[in-house]
Amino acid sequence: MCAQHYDINGRLLDTDLNKRVIGIGLETLRSIETVVAVAGGQEKVKAILGAIRGKYIDILITDGPNYSKGAGA
Repeated sequence: MCAQHYDINGRLLDTDLNKRVIGIGLETLRSIETVVAVAGGQEKVKAILGAIRGKYIDILITDGPNYSKGAGA
């Protein structure tokens, strides 16, 4: 999300890549009133959970398989 890497619990990872990103940071994203995320596919389940747990998104649009795996919860 925003080219920032975070763990399944939404904690920003201390990586070289995260330090070099030019763009909006996750803390700034958190301050936006309504953030809509679109993500699908089984490979995105952990990223979706991290975004939800990190409180980076307000609305999630995803596919049925992700919802049934708990990413929609």
